[in-house]
Amino acid sequence: MGIINKEEFFYGSLKKTDYFERWHVYLVDASKQHMLSIVLGVLLQGKEKYAFIQIGSNIPHLNRIVKYPIEAFSYTSDSITIENNVLSRDFIQLDLDEGKFQLNGKIIFSQGKQLETKFWRPGLMGPIKWLPFLNSYHEVLSLTHIIMGEINFNNKEISFDEGRGALDKDWGKSFPNVWLWMQCNHFQKHDAAMMVGVARMPIFLNYYTAFAMPFYFNDKTEIYANYTGAHIAKLYRYKGYIHLIITEKSKVIDLKVFGKEDVPLIASPMGHLIRDVYECIDSKIEVKVTQGGRTVFEDIGECAHLKIGGNTSKLK
Repeated sequence: MGIINKEEFFYGSLKKTDYFERWHVYLVDASKQHMLSIVLGVLLQGKEKYAFIQIGSNIPHLNRIVKYPIEAFSYTSDSITIENNVLSRDFIQLDLDEGKFQLNGKIIFSQGKQLETKFWRPGLMGPIKWLPFLNSYHEVLSLTHIIMGEINFNNKEISFDEGRGALDKDWGKSFPNVWLWMQCNHFQKHDAAMMVGVARMPIFLNYYTAFAMPFYFNDKTEIYANYTGAHIAKLYRYKGYIHLIITEKSKVIDLKVFGKEDVPLIASPMGHLIRDVYECIDSKIEVKVTQGGRTVFEDIGECAHLKIGGNTSKLK
């Protein structure tokens, strides 16, 4: 499966309105000192149609949104291109030049961990993905991978050799009115990675809290979700702190996420569709997994990316 699934992609029907598609790239260098969140996307809102690249980082002055005419966007089944910027499953190539803001370089992805797909479970969302009337959809393209290469920011080279990255995408007509998303692939004691997505979705004239958590550990990826029989036993939020407990049969997954309040919010080009958004690209996460009362995984994750939208007390 390439980065584009043509059966779910909009291109060739640009007369549509209220549509977005975004590809999210996460890069953390080997020293865990430099973090980049890169979003490449397209937005159709009424008569407004454009492509964009959004950069978020803990590096000073690197947060930026650059807009392009929709004609600057093109794609194949394996890659997307926005002017001179290219993204595929195997690499990202950046070439942004706005006078005093210059960002260029190439990062190679390898040893990516993808989700197993079956007809009844076509990726992260499982059978829910087959519903054609949802406002938004989400997919994991690589839960974690090794990265190599460097980025030049205003003529300063930043090496990402032997760092870690991840890649996912979302698309649809509008964001859920309430959602929580977290990603981490830097654990202190284990080779592990996870993403967590929880959203309040309108289904059949009502609202339904859907969630999915792919978890890579011991060279195996498992998904905990509504459709696997898992349940949210607890979801508590206070500002950038999240306490989430997920249960499935005799297994209990206890997550505590600590977002930093001093990280500035990255403005989103989808702001007209999102309200009350909190974002932190350098969160900490404490994870404990027990099965039948026995601890099978316990670790602390660093450089976790946390996003929260809307009133999370409605996620029940």
